[in-house]
Amino acid sequence: MDTKTIAVTTADGSVTVGAYTFVASPASGTTILASGFLTPADDNNGPAFGLLSVKPDGTTALLPVAVANEEAARAAGTPTVPSTLSTELATNPFLRPADAGIRATLGMQDASDTEVFAEIRRRKDAF
Repeated sequence: MDTKTIAVTTADGSVTVGAYTFVASPASGTTILASGFLTPADDNNGPAFGLLSVKPDGTTALLPVAVANEEAARAAGTPTVPSTLSTELATNPFLRPADAGIRATLGMQDASDTEVFAEIRRRKDAF
């Protein structure tokens, strides 16, 4: 198993603004894209920073980078709570049992949302 981490830092390299660790599979053909602004309010309210996984079949998924964003905010002395519902919907798999990417990863394309939620919980309990 080959584990890789993608880390995006500020221009001077002093702050990691987003990171994602994954098991690398050269055969997967997955592309990871980084885009957005660390402080959207300072950039004409452009999109917030995020990482997006794009698979060869066109399936996309936002990757969980909220932890790195929170660490950057804490380092800058900025409060990290409360969170926004949009952030939670983008990063919390428990709120996305209908997500096609999550279902495909779990091999549960035809399962109910309740079954997918239960499997995510089971895997977290065993993590």
